[in-house]
Formats: sequence, C-alpha cells, structure tokens
Amino acid sequence: AGKINPIANLAGDRVYIFTGSEDSVVYSTVVERTRDFYHLLGVSADDIHFDNSVPAGHSIITDNAEDSPLSTNQPPYINNGSFIQSHHILRHIYGDMHAPSQQLSGRLLRFDQTEFFGNEARASMSKYGYAYVPQAVADGAAARVHIVLHGCKQGYNYIDFTFGQSDFASQPPYGNRYIMTTGY
Repeated sequence: AGKINPIANLAGDRVYIFTGSEDSVVYSTVVERTRDFYHLLGVSADDIHFDNSVPAGHSIITDNAEDSPLSTNQPPYINNGSFIQSHHILRHIYGDMHAPSQQLSGRLLRFDQTEFFGNEARASMSKYGYAYVPQAVADGAAARVHIVLHGCKQGYNYIDFTFGQSDFASQPPYGNRYIMTTGY
C-alpha cells in the first residue's frame, strides 16, 4: 500500500525531444532511444514531440545572431537557427500561449541552491540558481512553475576540466547567456 506506479504518473505528460541532424556530440540514435524510453513509461505518441529535422549541432536554438552558427558543435551549445526553440518547447507542453513580451516587466532572482546538494561534496550544480518572476505574479496572479535545466556546458559558471583539474585558462566566459538569451 502507498506505492506509486511510475508509469501511471507519466501517462498524459507531454514530452519534447530534440536532436539536431548535425549533432556530433550525442548521436541522434541515442536521442531516439529517449523517445522509446518515454513510450515504455506510458507516454503516448501524441504527447511526445520528437524533432530530428533541423540541421543543428548539439545545441538549443535561438534567433540571436550572436550565437554560434546552426550546425556548430561547440560550447556553449547555443546556436542561431532563426527561431526560439524554447518557445516551441513551451507551446508543446502547455498548448497555446500568449505571444512573448518584447520587454520583460518581472524580476530575475538569484537563489542559493546549496541546500539541494545533499551530502555530495562535489555536486554537479552551481551554487546559485535563477528564477524569473513575472510582474503579474509578483502582483498576486496565479503562477505556473516551469523548471529548466541547462544543457552541456551552459551553466553560468561552467569550468572545463583537464585531467580532473579545473582548467580556467581554456574557460570561455559564458556567464548568464543561457539564462538571458534562450527565451525561457
């Protein structure tokens, strides 16, 4: 008694899976297995959006001309593809949504997330996480919570490691690009 069937918990959930056809970091066949995994967990084919049609490298796609070219496979894995992929993801998960605001009115808050590290001396989390709170929510409107975990080497303080040691010399300053430019 009291046990929860994990398959029943995923039925009805919506999943967005993407692999760029030029991705040489994580091969598309591996990502296709992710789709199969969600099928086995009870997510229906209608609730899974699988996209392997974009000639993108290993990346999240933006419409920012300052980001890497679409087919690039290099950190910070944020590539310009003339569309904002996060908006496609959110529309798939939530359905029709209001058009994105041209100017944000809310606040980006930084919070200490070390309490979530547990006993791990070297958790793969940064000390701080970020939350955007729309002004309407700050004024009392109901809120939806959407948690976004960045992808490969997209954290604000990502550090390359060479032979297990921090390699600051080859570390590009990615900072908050993922937080500020991917459209979430």
